[in-house]
Amino acid sequence: MCRNLDRRKSPEIRDFGRLELPTPSVSTLDNGAKLTILDRGQQDINRVSIVCRGGSTEAPSPAIATIMPELMREGTSTMTGREIAEIMDMNGAWFKTVTHSHHTAMVLHSLNSRFNDVLDMMVSMLFQPTFPQKELDILTEKAACKIEIEQKKMSYLAAKEMTRLLAGPGHPLSRFEIPEEIRAISRDEILSWHQQCATTYGINVFATGRITAEMENHLINALSQLKPGADCANINETPFSPQKPTDTVIIKRPDSMQSAIKMAIPSIGRQHPDYVPLRLTVMALGGYFGSRLMLNIREDKGYTYGIGAALLGYRNESTIEISTECANRYVPTVIEEIKTELERIKKSETFTDDEMERMRRHAMTLLASTLDTPFSVMDYYETTLYAATPSDYFEQQYDAIVSLTPDVIATMAHRYFNQEHMYIVIAGNPDGY
Repeated sequence: MCRNLDRRKSPEIRDFGRLELPTPSVSTLDNGAKLTILDRGQQDINRVSIVCRGGSTEAPSPAIATIMPELMREGTSTMTGREIAEIMDMNGAWFKTVTHSHHTAMVLHSLNSRFNDVLDMMVSMLFQPTFPQKELDILTEKAACKIEIEQKKMSYLAAKEMTRLLAGPGHPLSRFEIPEEIRAISRDEILSWHQQCATTYGINVFATGRITAEMENHLINALSQLKPGADCANINETPFSPQKPTDTVIIKRPDSMQSAIKMAIPSIGRQHPDYVPLRLTVMALGGYFGSRLMLNIREDKGYTYGIGAALLGYRNESTIEISTECANRYVPTVIEEIKTELERIKKSETFTDDEMERMRRHAMTLLASTLDTPFSVMDYYETTLYAATPSDYFEQQYDAIVSLTPDVIATMAHRYFNQEHMYIVIAGNPDGY
């Protein structure tokens, strides 16, 4: 207990110092499976992620990409879905599936003392699922109902239309889900997609937490029993084919009480040397609570509850996107204020020392949060697979934050915030349109 603590004085603010990312061990098994292990942490808990190649971009439809892994937990050649659920509950394990653009992941959290039993079950779920028809019908109906709800949201309509404009109408990311087509998904379609994904070729396994030698051996043995895979879903490298920017696109919904605004500018890919400083520039524009857009449009003028900007990176390109929702009468003014901030940030003299300090501390805090837990550290390594980021991406971010100046931000804004290339989509019933 600290008896000499003077609560009348603010605590000292200190810099993080050089941030260093722990390095996991990486090996490739004879059957082609790649194993990444990070033994770290104090508690006897662990997380295993099995990641297969192929996601929503490669699948016949986004719904099939999502439903297939969810259906794995509903039964295997040796267990029913009920038995799987009971084993999870009795052993204190937690399981989820995640569908990314180019990958499909199964994630299992468990106690070390229960590791062997639940891991074997997880492997069986991935490679020996039965995909029962009754459960498939339930999941397709659930997915169809979800889309019916999403289609009533202005933000969903604006986002889908913006994706179509940026990626091109023929790109897999531009596909719109139709509830009737989701309900018509057959078991054969699920089986076919599973056969393309569930193969040891192209599979990545990430294990972290307190990984003992015994657990590592069991993990290797469980994976080594699988036959080498020959075929798998190939990563879809279809390039974006942006439509030529035209007038603002309006998705009219006369009964909507507010409108969703989406503004975007096509930009550079993750491998470009400007990508990280551009990401920080977009953060300064609208990526945190103290950003230019938030302080102006929300805090000062009160036009919207929230507004944000983000650099959405893909394998070979990215988009600078600004999103908000507001009352219909504010739409024209909000758009003009956004355009004003896009130009004002190009002037380095508009930055104060306080703004730069807040910006750097926010960015560094986000980066430091990567090191919080073994799971967050492994999240970074998994993201390098999903996002195809450079191997030194963590170090690039640290160096860019430390060296960030108003001139850097202004230079990036001049170089990439070109309003002549900007797309604008509004969904709702905006005044003046």
